[in-house]
Amino acid sequence: MRYGINSDVADTPYALEECFEGTAAPNALDPNVHDIYITLPLGSVQKITVDVKYDDGSVNSVTFDRASIQIQ
Repeated sequence: MRYGINSDVADTPYALEECFEGTAAPNALDPNVHDIYITLPLGSVQKITVDVKYDDGSVNSVTFDRASIQIQ
C-alpha cells in the first residue's frame, strides 16, 4: 500500500503486517505492533491519494479531497 498527501501520486510506502491467520480478524492492524495513523499539522492536508496493490499485481487507486469528506 502507498499513499500521497496533497498529491495525485501515492509515493509514500505504508508497510502492512502479515495476516493474523486463525484469528477472528486476520487482516486487522495491531496498534501495538504497527503505527495505524500519521500526524500532520492542522489544516495541512487538502487531499490524500491511496494505492492498494493486490496479490495478483493489480492496483486500485482512490483520491479523497478534504472538502468532499469533511464533517461539518
